[in-house]
Amino acid sequence: MTFRYTLALALLMVAPAWGATALDVRLSILNDCVARGKAAHDDPARVAKYCSCATDVMERGLTLYELGEMERYLAEKRDANSLPQAQRIAPRLQACRK
Repeated sequence: MTFRYTLALALLMVAPAWGATALDVRLSILNDCVARGKAAHDDPARVAKYCSCATDVMERGLTLYELGEMERYLAEKRDANSLPQAQRIAPRLQACRK
């Protein structure tokens, strides 16, 4: 897959966790993932499969607070992948690439 999608990239466009509903966050993650896959000119079927899996992993593996914390890290130009919650779901995100 030429399209590389990290947890940090997934969260760049996430709606702010405060006041956002779970559906808002899910749609934001999914839409951002699909847009990045299209921009990378990756196979649409592979993008759809990966984005669906990655969105499910993030939705089930992270709380809105954790997403908000990661978003703050990104806004401050810090590495959100160093956070415990990012490390916790990283293996499941990697499995989505298979």
